[in-house]
Amino acid sequence: MDSSKILSLEDFAKSKNVYPGEDESLEHALRLCALVDSPNGEYPLLNPRNIYIENDERWVTAHPPMTRDCSEALFRVGAVLHSLVTRSPFRISHYLDGPPSVQERNPQISVRFESIISRLLQNVRAMRYLSVPELREDLDRLKKELSGDWTIHWRCFKGNGSRNNFMGVPEWNPTGHTLKE
Repeated sequence: MDSSKILSLEDFAKSKNVYPGEDESLEHALRLCALVDSPNGEYPLLNPRNIYIENDERWVTAHPPMTRDCSEALFRVGAVLHSLVTRSPFRISHYLDGPPSVQERNPQISVRFESIISRLLQNVRAMRYLSVPELREDLDRLKKELSGDWTIHWRCFKGNGSRNNFMGVPEWNPTGHTLKE
């Protein structure tokens, strides 16, 4: 007899009686990124019914339809993530009118995480994430911000002894870093 426990993501969301916190939601988002990441250019179109959780830790898909359009696949990731975080199904009217605010349903989610979900669910394709690594980079940056695990570039207040923010290291480039960094 097999002792493994397999549960669809839809049933998993229904079994939880509380809204997930930001850390848990972020872990869900990273797992969804791992599912949709594809080296061959074929991306799965995910929904809560074709994602399964084995033994509460391993996430797998059950032969989802595939597409070569990364934007569409990332939109579906956003729809799944929105339904996981808000515990309400994503409807086509959300696509037409814009999704309801995540923070209204789950106040534990930060504005930064809500902006990531909103960018995934943009109606205009050019405003969505262009690739899975770009999404993963934003999620990893948010995870670092939440854990407080970011590299400290300044050794003292305002960067140096004269407190004028001057950094004498020309190879340091602040582009792409967060305000905390």
